[in-house]
Amino acid sequence: MVVGGGLFYFSFLLLNKTFPKSITKSITCPIRDTGELAKGKRNKCNTPYIVVFIHGIEKQLMFPCELRDTVPNSEVVVLEYFEGFLGYSYITKKRDKAKQS
Repeated sequence: MVVGGGLFYFSFLLLNKTFPKSITKSITCPIRDTGELAKGKRNKCNTPYIVVFIHGIEKQLMFPCELRDTVPNSEVVVLEYFEGFLGYSYITKKRDKAKQS
């Protein structure tokens, strides 16, 4: 039952991603909070993250370690996403924008 449930859940996500309903859309969201996760056994750095509200839902987005110095200085993030086959959004790209001086 556990394996069957895992395969069902995986097929649900794969179906949503593989057959999008819409073309790629773009949205600019203000960053509510930034931070870094704790360094684990396999990580070489503290992984940076941001918190944004997208359509009334709070999302935590992770960024690669190379952007550790730029993420805390950002005020908005540009997200590219599409609506999947089952109606759930799937984020394809995320870019942070630094504060304007």
